Amino acid sequence: LIPTFSQEISLDMSGAYAVQSAYVRSRLVNDKIAGFKAGLTCIEAQTHMGVNRAMIGVLFKSGDLSDQSTISLQQFGELVVETELGFIT
Repeated sequence: LIPTFSQEISLDMSGAYAVQSAYVRSRLVNDKIAGFKAGLTCIEAQTHMGVNRAMIGVLFKSGDLSDQSTISLQQFGELVVETELGFIT
């Protein structure tokens, strides 16, 4: 279970990206970057989350399920359908 850091500590955007960078480096020991994603790209989502700009994240190769004909929903926690742009590198 990954804790919700925003409920535990307060970070500015620079600090949040530093945490993300450290997490990505730790994942790259056993994984590869498959691409990148942009989130909170509309004003309504930014307002809801209390930020004033879009954010960028990393997509890992281990998360690519495109070669599977079926995906078990039981392997996930709470699911939310969200439309975002993804870029494959």
